Amino acid sequence: MAAPKKPNQGYLNSNRKGNDKHPDFRAEVPVDSKFIKGLADAAGDGGAVIYMAGWKGTSQKTGDPYVFLRLDSEKYEPQPKPSPKTGQGQDSWGEAEPF
Repeated sequence: MAAPKKPNQGYLNSNRKGNDKHPDFRAEVPVDSKFIKGLADAAGDGGAVIYMAGWKGTSQKTGDPYVFLRLDSEKYEPQPKPSPKTGQGQDSWGEAEPF
């Protein structure tokens, strides 16, 4: 599967493992300087956390399962969206980028 063009995103791909000690999935995720700075700032405050969101999918070429990942150095806080019917807020969890 091709690498995403945007930083802080990647694919957790099914690993064709040779034995039971090998991982089921592997990923390579490029990170940008804003992400690294966010982690460094958090580490300076006593500890850093990497927040991940994932969307399951299946490769159209191989049929193998994968998870599309998005990384962030700050916890996701849903922003209310106005309901078209009531005008009151609803949570929106965001969507995966097209790949």
